[in-house]
Amino acid sequence: MDVIEKARELGKRVIAVSDMYLPESVEREILDSSLYDMDAVYVSCDYDKTKGSGKLFDFVCKKENIKPEEMVHFGDNYISDYSEAINHGISAFQTPKIVDYEISEQENKYL
Repeated sequence: MDVIEKARELGKRVIAVSDMYLPESVEREILDSSLYDMDAVYVSCDYDKTKGSGKLFDFVCKKENIKPEEMVHFGDNYISDYSEAINHGISAFQTPKIVDYEISEQENKYL
């Protein structure tokens, strides 16, 4: 079971928070096409705030009416997804970059 399925099973909201130059509508379309059904999507370009500065995390907590310690964030960028989340009181987990995952999967074919 993946983390999104587990969160849903526990009755949690699943929110995408992205430092992206594409607007939320496009990001949502991409996520929907990947079968990731999000309860909300927050994209840096729509709010002029980034995860790297921590301001997007603060904004999301305010909009969602949650405390930072009630949020868990997963992402592949050490600074913007992990250390800035931690600096703002959010539990965070750094995930492998998708490129690294694809390479390791490809390498596994030859083992």
